[in-house]
Amino acid sequence: MPRPFSPVTAQRVRATLRSALNAALRAGEVSRNVAALADVARGARPRVKVWEPEQLGEFLDAIAADGERLYPMLHLAAFAGLRRGELCGLRWCDVDLDACVVDVAWQRTAARHKVVESRPKTDGSESMVDIDEGTAEVLRVWRKQQLEERLAWGPAWQDTGLVFTREDGSGQHPDFVTYRFEKLVARHGLPKISLHKLRHLAASLQLAAGVDIAIVSKRLRHSSIKITNDTYGHLIGTVGRDAAEAAAALVPLKTRKSA
Repeated sequence: MPRPFSPVTAQRVRATLRSALNAALRAGEVSRNVAALADVARGARPRVKVWEPEQLGEFLDAIAADGERLYPMLHLAAFAGLRRGELCGLRWCDVDLDACVVDVAWQRTAARHKVVESRPKTDGSESMVDIDEGTAEVLRVWRKQQLEERLAWGPAWQDTGLVFTREDGSGQHPDFVTYRFEKLVARHGLPKISLHKLRHLAASLQLAAGVDIAIVSKRLRHSSIKITNDTYGHLIGTVGRDAAEAAAALVPLKTRKSA
């Protein structure tokens, strides 16, 4: 017997059906949208748990010291919040290291171990993602290493144009990236997390730094701020209180002075 949908999955299924039937309704192929009438249990998005900043620093320092090939990719994942497929599909033509910005234009995903290239997950989202100067420098160093490998391989080099490649220029398989990440986490004795949690970690770091959740939502390329708030709202912590105190401090109230 198939496992029943979770409330969140059921909501997503209904939304997909409702969208499809709305298109059919506009085309005159159905008389009403029955999906809009369906009752589906409401479910809250699960709260994410991620590493502490110190644990992320320990992990990145360790794999960088080891000369780990995936270090630049994992560094970008942790600080820019790109998905696995977006990391594997990123091309140098979509990266501007001087402007510190990457254009998430393609993704490479795995379907029964076969790699499929396609446009990113959310069609209507902003594709441009700003990166910090430290991350840009990591990518510059990686670019230099990749160019040296290209010269060493000569005609055998596969000119894929991808940012993250194997030694011969071919793309990294998404499943291998996940496998390798899990091995690295275990090797360095850190709490087990999934590769996708690096995306969540990028969000939590921004929120902890006081970045407005609307900006975080844009950087993660969510289709709506509600998704961001439902998933990461609990990570805001004292940021909201700090914002309230800062706003109140701008008003010179006599009552506050005498209190």
